[in-house]
Amino acid sequence: MSFKADAPTFTGAVTVPTPSNPSDAASKGYVDTANGKIRRGSADFTDESSKAVVLDPVFADTNYRITLSPDGNVATWFTVKAVGGFTINTSANLTGKVDWIAAHD
Repeated sequence: MSFKADAPTFTGAVTVPTPSNPSDAASKGYVDTANGKIRRGSADFTDESSKAVVLDPVFADTNYRITLSPDGNVATWFTVKAVGGFTINTSANLTGKVDWIAAHD
């Protein structure tokens, strides 16, 4: 079976399992649920000890968790948590990235 990448069309019920690889198909319900609850990215630091992160789209409230993962040997924490973003802080000036995930309940 082959599909044209520009416009595949399906009729009837199509069952799509939960994706486990980046190239797997995902149902609309899965995407709508995941998209609304998780934001992720990387903050690029250039000899800096803090960086503002903007969430797009914003969350409805501040009931979300933040996980930070620096690529340097520094401690990290967040401040100024708001519906539209937060600030990443490091224990020393960093030139590198801090990966972040914000997950809403």
